Amino acid sequence: MTLHLTDAVVKCLPVPEKGKKITYDTVIKGFGIRVTANGARSYVLRYFVRGTGREHCCTIGDATVWRTTQAREEAKKLRREVDLGYDLFEPDDPHSAITQKWLSFISRAIEPTCYLYRHYHPNGDLLYVGVSLHALVRQDQHLKKVAWRASIYQIVIEPFETREQALEAERLAIKTEFPKFNTMHNGQRHPLRELAQIEKAEMS
Repeated sequence: MTLHLTDAVVKCLPVPEKGKKITYDTVIKGFGIRVTANGARSYVLRYFVRGTGREHCCTIGDATVWRTTQAREEAKKLRREVDLGYDLFEPDDPHSAITQKWLSFISRAIEPTCYLYRHYHPNGDLLYVGVSLHALVRQDQHLKKVAWRASIYQIVIEPFETREQALEAERLAIKTEFPKFNTMHNGQRHPLRELAQIEKAEMS
């Protein structure tokens, strides 16, 4: 069942005799309210992991704590991560989601258009996040020129089908993963122009 979820609607949903029931929102795909037989009400996001066929249901929060509008905004953010290929159920091993993305590209015989790469310190700290059209060439440049090159222990490269997806993933990574040597996105930065400049440098 789907409804336009509001605080009033969530409070009025009937309690199932046993098990649980999820009523989905008409606005955000997969966003819903789960009501259990003991009367508990929680906002959730149900989604499929792209390229794997796996279906997961992520709990957003208790309906006694979260307003519907707040939960919907959180679901929108999580939905964006899912659409970029992340699996919300693998926070302890972020690289496993990237492995699954590579396997998906291989199984579909799709060549990535753009790449997001991460540089890690031996202690696990994230040093730098970047985007490139030619990931391996770009890594060679970093290893020769950047000031932190001696601190790079691991490089993780993530594939994307479009430039726009990679740029959005870069923005999200910088804002949420706090790489040490990145500057934050700001109004003066033009990602597409920067990417074009990178491509020109890499091909020269």
